[in-house]
Amino acid sequence: MKKQTPESQIAEYALCIKRELKQWDYLYQIGGQDPFWPDGSGLNLTRNHIISYKMDIQKLCEEYALPVPPEADIPTPQKVDSNYMAQADLIRAKAEETLQVYLNDSSYKSLVKLQDILSSKQAEACSIIGVLGYVEALQRAISQDDLVTMRRHRDPDRYLNSFKECLKNAKKIKETPVPPGTQLSLLDCMQCCTCIDEEAEEEIEEDEMSMGL
Repeated sequence: MKKQTPESQIAEYALCIKRELKQWDYLYQIGGQDPFWPDGSGLNLTRNHIISYKMDIQKLCEEYALPVPPEADIPTPQKVDSNYMAQADLIRAKAEETLQVYLNDSSYKSLVKLQDILSSKQAEACSIIGVLGYVEALQRAISQDDLVTMRRHRDPDRYLNSFKECLKNAKKIKETPVPPGTQLSLLDCMQCCTCIDEEAEEEIEEDEMSMGL
């Protein structure tokens, strides 16, 4: 690999500064998608990258008596609060909307009723506690103004699919044989107890029919 000249290195660092400045502006105005870290952390990390590239340019320019590119003179963004989140009000509003979507979902409502019927072993087998925990986590995030968690629920489809899949898995669980020599499926139990939402049951049956085709 051909070794870079000081000029080419400086040009590359200058491009990196432009890229990082663009990224900083985007994070500040629009926000990122990190599921665990607020935008402020990403902004300050990007700022550190800019500072580092500027230092690299300065070092090369001084060492080889080269002109400083204009990108190195662009003001470095100020450090922000590490908990800063872009579009905070929009995130809050969307979280409230998403919560209502969850609470009105037919599969979710069936799972809420089912959790009192399942044994601990059955609950573990279909992951019902963890799946219902998604909604509890969003409710807690809203009450605590946890914007990072709220942002994870910006698109509810992922979690709605989890409700549906969990209910399908619960349907496949077999109960203890009653009477001896026969088996009562969990679906039979759910239907007897009128715990499964009719709409959710129809969706499951449609999925199974389409898979059979």
